[in-house]
Amino acid sequence: MALELEAHPLLDLTGGTQWFLTATVPEPAAQLRRRALEQFPVPMALFDQDGLAVSVNSARETAMGRPASVLVGRRVGESGRGLRRLPGFEGLDDAVVRVLNTGEPMPYEAWLRAPGEPREHAWLVSLSPLRDDAGEVRDLCLAAMDSTEQFLARRRLSVLNESSVRIGSTLDVARTAEELAEVCTDHFADFVIVDLLNSALAGEEEVPLPGAGPLVFRRTAQRSVLEGCVGRTPVREALKRLQYERLITTYPRRGTFATEVNITDLAHISEVRQELEPLAAAQAARRATAANRATLTAVLRELESVEPRHYAAAELMLLDLHVHRSIYAATHNPYLEDTLVHYGNLATRIWCLFVDRLPDMAGHVGEHGPLIEAIVAGDPDKAAQLARGHVDGFERAIRDAI
Repeated sequence: MALELEAHPLLDLTGGTQWFLTATVPEPAAQLRRRALEQFPVPMALFDQDGLAVSVNSARETAMGRPASVLVGRRVGESGRGLRRLPGFEGLDDAVVRVLNTGEPMPYEAWLRAPGEPREHAWLVSLSPLRDDAGEVRDLCLAAMDSTEQFLARRRLSVLNESSVRIGSTLDVARTAEELAEVCTDHFADFVIVDLLNSALAGEEEVPLPGAGPLVFRRTAQRSVLEGCVGRTPVREALKRLQYERLITTYPRRGTFATEVNITDLAHISEVRQELEPLAAAQAARRATAANRATLTAVLRELESVEPRHYAAAELMLLDLHVHRSIYAATHNPYLEDTLVHYGNLATRIWCLFVDRLPDMAGHVGEHGPLIEAIVAGDPDKAAQLARGHVDGFERAIRDAI
């Protein structure tokens, strides 16, 4: 027979302690409640007003990987070997304190690995206040249910909804492959590679027949969650930029190549630069700030120190580019600057072909000296005149080299 014993201390006439014991048969309902709490398959625990555990069931012991004797007397987020906070339990501990203070039940969702579990789970935790007969909050009941399957189902549905919006935003097959890789690495993949049949990239709708020859796949998209791992998207955008600037050309099923340098392009490029370079020089003379003038003055000093025998052709070309870019920046017109950089790149390609045949590279670069002086002095008319003469001189030098 199961009995409940209660010991009551009593003081005798001499001040000594005596004990009065009572034994009662537990009520069936009380036994049932105790068994239900102990054997309930959901981890449960009771906490007092200080947030300290006073009772846990066996499912709670299993989940935490600790016996009840270790868990009792500790907060929900404390380890059994000390007061160290367990990773992922910080918010749950705060939620317990909030329920005890407000008396309002609170659901709490967490994604964490309990110490007694081999992997992380999604937990739906129910925090309910326990009140005495007067309605005052005295304790708290915690019940934690494993909601991993429901959590993953919601996440899969969320990914599907997001994918329907992000993937296929254009009719470009390559861009669609990149969007697919981006969605995958944002949600569940560390590294993604998308290879497509070459025929698909070429826009061919027919499926290659078996035995018709080797199937050619092309790497279309690549993305990683690691920083510094370059995907296909930046490279693709760079190639598109170079193609826009007429520096490369792409042939379907063949590849990407540098565009041919045709001498007839020289006249077309010079025609545009003869109008825009003087405009840029004049605007720079009008709009250059103190910082722009300081930069141009420093460039002028570098030009004055140039000795042809000490500078290779490549170094002179870089110096020439530096002068032009500094002047373009001083116009404070981003559209004019972008256009001139584009045509300057095209002119530089032609220059590279004939650099070995130009006898006075240093002299050509040195022509910028008077031009910079006119800009710094704020003389737009003289600056425009010198800029036009520089462009004309470049075209004559290339034609003489031919």
